[in-house]
Amino acid sequence: MRKLFTILLSTFFYSIIFISCSTEQEENLELEKQQTKEYFYLKNADGSVVINIEPEMRNLTFEDLKSHNRIEDAKAFLNTYDKQGFLIPKKPKSKPEQGPQKITDFYYGYHVEEYGWSSFSDPVADSSPNEYFLGTIAESKRLEAFYLNLNGLDICYEAHLTLVGWQGTKCKGSTAGTTGQQRQIEAIRVYFNDGSGIAYYKSYIENRGWESSWSTNGAISGTTNQDLRLEGFKVRFYFY
Repeated sequence: MRKLFTILLSTFFYSIIFISCSTEQEENLELEKQQTKEYFYLKNADGSVVINIEPEMRNLTFEDLKSHNRIEDAKAFLNTYDKQGFLIPKKPKSKPEQGPQKITDFYYGYHVEEYGWSSFSDPVADSSPNEYFLGTIAESKRLEAFYLNLNGLDICYEAHLTLVGWQGTKCKGSTAGTTGQQRQIEAIRVYFNDGSGIAYYKSYIENRGWESSWSTNGAISGTTNQDLRLEGFKVRFYFY
């Protein structure tokens, strides 16, 4: 009798999980299919509209908007960028938009083993309108500290240090990491604390090279407890 009760209880439990997962998938599918009249553009720091994003980023941005309970924006976002991440042309009757208005200035710096500090004020992006690189590649140098500052926006970040662990949250230009201690950063997190945009970042790791996928808004990039130095990372910002 007890065995039969256990089997029935297990069957009921797994049925609940299956129904819950199916319901969530159906809701996401319905949300993606639903059409809205509004557009929702991602913006570059200079205020210009983002023309295309990677498909991976389209999905992550959609989920981020939903996580902030911006359901209407999430729906409109799917009407603005196709599944390949390209901007969908507006309908002919759409009203023209005003010219771009600059959103923010970007200041950042990083401290590398033997090289010390390198600091930049509102620099030209490396490979896309909003992508920047901090650190070194294939020089076997540890990244020891960094800071990020998007003027007027609440950008926050964290560093995981060897023999220390997660250091704690730093924001708006405060230094994450250490200097003069020969201590390597092993992992990072970056996120907007005010919901004004979305941050993507990817790390270059000792003996591994570039990570295969982007991390976003507080997810861990790098490694922990493996004694692998993070030599550099690139970060990309899109603004809502």
